[in-house]
Amino acid sequence: MPRSNDLFFIHIPKTAGTSLRHGLATLPELKLICDYGHGNPLTAKMLKRFAQDGCTTRLLSELPADKSVIFCGHVHYSKYAHLVPSERTLALVRNPIERLVSEYQHLARRQSTASREFGIFIREKQHQNLQYRVLKGLNIHHALIGLSTHYEDYAGMVRHRIGINIPCLAKNRTPRRDVQQRHYLRQEDINTAFELNTTELGLFFDIAETFQKKLQQMGKRICTSTAWHGDLTLSLENDQMLTGSLPALDNDSLFPVLDINGQPRAIAAAKKTKGKLTDVATFNFQYPISLLGAAPGDTIGVSLLGIPDSRRALVVPKPSIPQPRTPQRLVQWLINT
Repeated sequence: MPRSNDLFFIHIPKTAGTSLRHGLATLPELKLICDYGHGNPLTAKMLKRFAQDGCTTRLLSELPADKSVIFCGHVHYSKYAHLVPSERTLALVRNPIERLVSEYQHLARRQSTASREFGIFIREKQHQNLQYRVLKGLNIHHALIGLSTHYEDYAGMVRHRIGINIPCLAKNRTPRRDVQQRHYLRQEDINTAFELNTTELGLFFDIAETFQKKLQQMGKRICTSTAWHGDLTLSLENDQMLTGSLPALDNDSLFPVLDINGQPRAIAAAKKTKGKLTDVATFNFQYPISLLGAAPGDTIGVSLLGIPDSRRALVVPKPSIPQPRTPQRLVQWLINT
């Protein structure tokens, strides 16, 4: 029979889950029981032992009686769904293609994908719609699910809902080299990745809307179109990075939705700079257009989640014509473009 105070953290790879796990590990009132596979040293010994006989009753009998347990690991919801209710299940999700690229780079650093191009990696079934498959069966309206881009808001929601104060730690950050390499991904591969992960993309935006509503229910103010109109500035840095800024109240939460030609593709993380003399802050966000699959001539739109009339847009410029050394080079450039 499930114990009422236990928790289940579904650690989806490359979603800031390592930071969340380390934060949970600092809480004396919780005992982490990690499940990262039989050969992983993080996996609890009792799980390795009981995995052989599959006896839930024996597992429950060995759990500590004096504190709550949190099952944690790279597992599907279905594995521990019978032990922990949806209301006490935690998870973070990330922009689907950004997460996919991050996982590819993470595996490449460990040589397991070093011999495969990204275009091949995304076509392998095990890498498609992963977040959707991991969370299948979980009631997203009851569960404690948030966005990795809004980690502090998520920690606040968990504290409000179940009284657990998770410290905001930064672990397993993306290497700077990986960030730079993302600018040079093939646009065709990114657009193919979006086509192959449409189910997950739909779930991601459903979770984002649900998460935003839960923040509102706990008293968090969500930036509205009143503050948005006329104040947003958008630009492209070096034709690679979309940047934007927006003044809003210091305690606001901002969910900038990025789209290509009207099709939503990601939600950006907005960092705020607090004003010294007022309660107005400036929220700044940036996002590589390569992860959106944007091509010259495409329109990149930015709007607030749930407020489509707040949309502002700019057009991705075509590459400027280089100064050719010979007429032949000019002809060749025109042919290639």
